Amino acid sequence: MAKISRTHTTFYSIPFYRDQIEVTVTKKDYIPNSLFSFLGNPNLSFVGVSVNGDCVKLYENYTLFVANPVDLNKLAMGVYEIEAYGRIGLKRMAYEVLGKVMEKPYHVTMSDWDAEELEYEQVEYACIDAFMSFKLGMKLFYELNNPRELH
Repeated sequence: MAKISRTHTTFYSIPFYRDQIEVTVTKKDYIPNSLFSFLGNPNLSFVGVSVNGDCVKLYENYTLFVANPVDLNKLAMGVYEIEAYGRIGLKRMAYEVLGKVMEKPYHVTMSDWDAEELEYEQVEYACIDAFMSFKLGMKLFYELNNPRELH
């Protein structure tokens, strides 16, 4: 196990192609080797909007390397050939691609995500983000592998 060198609690929602997990890392905990192996598995795709920034933070804060991050913005641009998809956030992409409306209350978005214990609304928010990223990844990978002809 690797000891965490940071002094705050971090909650990561890690969506990937076949499933999703929620990881809570606290200043008292150790990171299990299995998490290093899991994130470092090149056969798994970890998806998210601007996911590369999250991967950099994981590496800088905990030396956790994500082997196969997939940026949903780039994936959506490639699938639908719509340049605007490269600039939209998760909420808008969920609506545009899946027809789903996401609630993202400002007070939760701007709340203290470094708190020792997260509020229920924060955990719910993170889970919804992870699940929506997962659903978008599933749809976009499907569309990429099963392109439709335009009439």
